[in-house]
Amino acid sequence: MADQRLTNIFFKNKKTDLNQFAFRLLSEPYGDLSMGEVIMDLLIPIYVDIVPDLYWSLRRYLRSLLGNLQIDDIYIIEFGKRFTKIRLRGKDAQIAQTFLTKLFGTQRLLTSLKKEEEYSGRVVSIDDNEILVDIGISDKDVLISIQLETFLSRILGKVKKIDTENSKLLMKYLGITRYFPFTVKIKQDIKENNLGRINGDIGERTARLFNKWREQKLERIIVYGATRSQVERALRKSKCTGYIITVERLGFLEHAIVCKKKILATEIIKRIGPFLWGVKLLPFSPRNILRF
Repeated sequence: MADQRLTNIFFKNKKTDLNQFAFRLLSEPYGDLSMGEVIMDLLIPIYVDIVPDLYWSLRRYLRSLLGNLQIDDIYIIEFGKRFTKIRLRGKDAQIAQTFLTKLFGTQRLLTSLKKEEEYSGRVVSIDDNEILVDIGISDKDVLISIQLETFLSRILGKVKKIDTENSKLLMKYLGITRYFPFTVKIKQDIKENNLGRINGDIGERTARLFNKWREQKLERIIVYGATRSQVERALRKSKCTGYIITVERLGFLEHAIVCKKKILATEIIKRIGPFLWGVKLLPFSPRNILRF
């Protein structure tokens, strides 16, 4: 019965990558499924001003993700710069907890990590050689390190040896910056004495996302720091709705606006920018990526 309820979430829209990811959870144990209450810290960083509408926006988003699960109440206890604490009440609260913590990431101990396991996280920084990702390790100041060359090879195939300047430019055209939702796979045995870095690789969910985008050859605008309603309002006010196909969810405050064929992301950014003050907008540009 629990599996059937969870299945109902995932097949509301079979086309989404989220549903493909969530389907794999069906074979995993959920523990005690009795009615109750759960409190969890989700890796949903809030890096915008906290206003009342933010609470309602996150509740609506979480409710949409949980589909037909029997959840009576979703309460946002606290927003944070790294974790957001929420409380769920209802018969399926523990099923929902399993799903949400795997989708977004949660607080975890360093010693709980397992080699070859995949974890959800957020990009912290990108430098000349690596991408650093936060997966919620709470007892140590440790990030996951993914070699930039390895990442680019996974999503673009063979790439030319590029210098520091070009690598930064390429990442710009990929639309990746701090807070991008990013899954990683642990590639080393975990020890207590790690010096701030754990070697990792790009996770399958993120690899599939970029491979799909590359194959579609459509430009996208990656949005950082706006709710879904704010993005849709900006598109209407700027009269850009006729130039886009859809708005894809990446996270709570992160979205990908999909442009129609032959529409340039940079042009849409110029038009919607004035209606999204303080929001970071980056292009995902296949035509520029293919130059590398």
